[in-house]
Amino acid sequence: GTVVLMNPEDAHACNPLRDVPWSYRMLYVDMAWLVEMQQAADFTPYAAVASTDPHLYRSLDRLFDVLFDTEVEVLAKECAAVGFFGDLDKRLERIEAPLAMATPHLDRAADFITAHCTRRLRLTEIADVSGLSPSYLVRAFRTRHGMTPHAYQLNRRIQYGQSELRRGRPIVDVALSAGFADQAHFQRVFKQHVAATPRQYARPASGHAAAAEAQP
Repeated sequence: GTVVLMNPEDAHACNPLRDVPWSYRMLYVDMAWLVEMQQAADFTPYAAVASTDPHLYRSLDRLFDVLFDTEVEVLAKECAAVGFFGDLDKRLERIEAPLAMATPHLDRAADFITAHCTRRLRLTEIADVSGLSPSYLVRAFRTRHGMTPHAYQLNRRIQYGQSELRRGRPIVDVALSAGFADQAHFQRVFKQHVAATPRQYARPASGHAAAAEAQP
């Protein structure tokens, strides 16, 4: 009964809580189209991370039914999408103006973290790049991305680790090159983010490679 929202380009992980079964249906919505729905020059992020509004949940459920019904005409689907996201804009608050104005600064901080995610970073270093004070950076970054700069860095390190594991590199090498102290630390954080161990994650890739090589 919960609608989870992620603003465009926000880092996120769709992992279930430990020992809690769940399922979800997801839509990736074009940002330029969302800007049209907001009737604005630029996209203004939504403040909510999740909503338990029953009307919003039922409306999203109905939208899915319409969009994925092969007997429904395209025009009806377009009207349903416009209706839902137009209502969404009325029901959800957007991030306050001061934070919206700080978005370019926060984007610089996020880009810097991404570019240097594998090395040890200091908060003052990120603040200097962003042009924001350390205290405001942490507060605004959490509101903008739903996590602290450090959590964002860990997220990017894990994404880097996933990429390197897909290349077939040994886990211990990936752990150290991603900036973790040792393989054990990498494995703990990796499992928290991916809901699988590095070895489990890498295994399908090697299996697909072997299958591909075996084909004539």
